[in-house]
Parts: sequence; C-alpha cells; structure tokens
Amino acid sequence: MPERSSGWWRTLLWTGAIAFGVWFGAGAVGFPVLFRWFFVGYVLLAYPFYLLLDAGPGRRPRRPLLAILGFFLAVSALLTAAGFLLPQYDPRVEQEKIRRLQQAALEKEEARRLETLRQLAAKQGLQLVRAGETPTASGGPGAGAPAGLVATAAPKPAAPDPKLAAQGQQVYNDYECYNCHKLGGKGGVKRRGPELDDIGSLASAEILRAKILDPFVFLTEGYEEEYKKVIMPDDFKDRMGPKELDALTAYLVSLQAPGQKTPKPLFRGPKGWVAIPQEFQRAMPKGWWTDEKVIARGKQIYEGAVRSDVTCAACHGRDGQPILTGARDFRDQAFVEKMSDPYWFWRVSEGIPQTAMTALKDKLSEEERWQVIAYQHTFSHGGKAEEHAH
Repeated sequence: MPERSSGWWRTLLWTGAIAFGVWFGAGAVGFPVLFRWFFVGYVLLAYPFYLLLDAGPGRRPRRPLLAILGFFLAVSALLTAAGFLLPQYDPRVEQEKIRRLQQAALEKEEARRLETLRQLAAKQGLQLVRAGETPTASGGPGAGAPAGLVATAAPKPAAPDPKLAAQGQQVYNDYECYNCHKLGGKGGVKRRGPELDDIGSLASAEILRAKILDPFVFLTEGYEEEYKKVIMPDDFKDRMGPKELDALTAYLVSLQAPGQKTPKPLFRGPKGWVAIPQEFQRAMPKGWWTDEKVIARGKQIYEGAVRSDVTCAACHGRDGQPILTGARDFRDQAFVEKMSDPYWFWRVSEGIPQTAMTALKDKLSEEERWQVIAYQHTFSHGGKAEEHAH
C-alpha cells in the first residue's frame, strides 16, 4: 500500500520531465512560444488521467469507464471554451489576403509584359511612353548630353510616404516576415533573421529593395551561417509584385529606432565583409554594366577627357595595367569580382585613406561615378562588357 500511495509523485515527475522535453524539443525545431505552451498544456492535462489509472483499489472509481469519459468531456469543454475566448481566424481576412496576393501577381505580370515591350521598342529605336508623356530625345539613359548621357547630382532620399509604409506593413504581414524577424521584441524564431527595429537607419532604400529580391546582396552582421544556408527565401522576385515591393521597402525604411538591437549590413570587399555608410549603399543602375553609351562615357572620364583633374588612367593605366605602385590592377578578374557594387561606389566616392586614391564624390556626379566603374570592369573581362557576370 505505501508503495502504491507514493505513485502520484512519480507520475508528477514523469509528467514534468515530458513537459520540459516537449517545451525544449518544440523550441529546437522552431515552433513559436504560443504553440510550445499549447503542447505543454496537453501534457499537463493528461496528469489527472494518469493518476486515475494509477489509483489504488480503494481509490479507483467503481466505474472507470464513466470516470475516463467524464475526464475527456471536461478536457473537451475546457479546450472548446479556450477556442471561443482566444482570437479566431476570420475567413474574410484570409480571403482578403489571398486577393491582395493575387492582385500583386497580376501587377507583376503586367510589369513584365511592359518591360518586354520596352525592350522590343528600344531594339527598333523607339520609345514606349504612357499617354500624355513626352518622349526624350534618345532612348538611352539621360539623353541629350555628350555621349547621350547627363551628369547630375544624386537626389537626396526622401522620407517614406506614411501611406505607402502602412501598406508595406500589410505586405510584411501577408508574407509572414514576422516568422523570421523580430520587431519590438515580438515575432521571429531565434537565429533565422535579424531584428529590424532600426533597419531604416542602417540600410538604404535601394539596398533593402535589392535584398528582398536577392538574399546575397548583403550579409547581416552576426548571421554568417544563416547567409550561407540561404535562410531568407530567394523567390520573392517571383512572388512579389512591383507595388508590393515598393510598399515593403517604404515600410522597412520607416523602421528607425536608434538604440534598438539591429545588426549592421555588411558588403563584400577585397578583404572580406565590411560595413559601408548608408549614403553609399547603392547599386549599378539596371542595364548599365553592358550599356555601350555608359561604358563609352566611362572611358572618357577614366582617361581625363571629361575633367582634367580626374584621370584614372594616370595611376591605373589606359588598359587597366597599373602604372603607379600600389594602384589596383583592374585586369585581375578574381580581385575585381570580390567587390560588391556598394563597395565600388564607396571607394570611388570616398577614396582610400593613406593612398593616392582620392575622393571623387565632389568632382563626379553619382551617374559619372557609375559610368567610370562600368568602364573599369571591362578590363577584367577582356574588354567584353557582355561577359560581366552580374
């Protein structure tokens, strides 16, 4: 009898051990905290049932079948009550979410068709413009200046439109970004993705937009293993429409909370990953790597034909073979491809401390800096711009 009467605490210990195992096991495979509590609750609800089965002859109900049935009815009533009290999924909400995603897919397809039409028109020397628009003098970038290009200063980034940012928050929720990222300490599974509370202060809008489409655009400090495993989905470029992308980018830019825990974005450089000031987190304009007009203009800048005080060839050589000791050899493809777009733009803009490479941001516009970078890259590809793997 004493041994039988002490069985309750052994059952309690076993139940507790199982509950702990379920809690940590569910956490290890990535279940949110709410689900982990539900699982533990199921284990603990079974404890009275175990006691009932383990009860001694004097304590065991005379009608065990009715007792077991009563137990399960009580548990069912408890779960049903919890179901009514806890927030429920509204089918209308889910239907609206599906409608938004379908609309985004239609907009993406429309944008793809429009881009195809633009490319076909460009091959025929024509421009595709909307009703009421005035076509430019040339189909190339910045038409009208020498070599068909205009050198203009980069506009300052405008604050995100609050309405667009609000739409972006809905996109954030629709695509369930909270499963991997935390905001205000909520959401996110540990080690999947970084906190985003202050991402708008650390990353530019352009680079955030690029990151959504391509997870390899930058590495988040402290998330090296997740970067290698490509934890971030790489199919948003196929699933997300242009308007959704604009809205989500605006929302991310609006997330500015200095002092909050948000790791810095890092970019590829010749000696590894480096942090780059936000104003230089830019990417080569679409199509410029292989645009003949862009490269021709870049050659003029490189050789000093545009500005006498900017002559890259004086140090790096007219063919990319350095003349000045310490100057980079632009013919070295392995070296050139180690550097990301933002790193190139940063170094051309700011120069390199304690070297002969001076800052060009006050001498060349943003457009001109990208043009000379595009030309410099041709040296590492045998002068064939179309072979630039980018």
